[in-house]
Amino acid sequence: MKMRHLTWGEFDTAVETIACELKGRIGSVYGPPRGGLPLAVALSHRLNVPLVDSPHPDSLIVDDVVETGLTFDRFAGHDPALMWAWVNKSGRAVNAVIHDRDIGWLVFPWEDRGAAERDAHDYQDRRQRGL
Repeated sequence: MKMRHLTWGEFDTAVETIACELKGRIGSVYGPPRGGLPLAVALSHRLNVPLVDSPHPDSLIVDDVVETGLTFDRFAGHDPALMWAWVNKSGRAVNAVIHDRDIGWLVFPWEDRGAAERDAHDYQDRRQRGL
């Protein structure tokens, strides 16, 4: 499986892009555990709004990857619109910093590379078996 290693610089650029677009339009940030938390924390600091443990009506909801769309479906009716940081293989139209369905497996800068490679292999194996 193709692996793409994201840098802290790319992450910081994503945070800045989202923050510039949404400054003054949201009152809090929510990120579903685990993948959404790093981006949610960074945006909370950058926008100077609270990080919340469940979405509020004024929350921005962020996550790392849209893959199957299951997490996305949990928040589909939420306003303001969802802002996802990275999009991978989902055919859904979502707001994102990166739109690339052929990006492969994303390895975020805070992840252990060896563990990410094992996760990618396990994921690919489960997909091939239809799980």
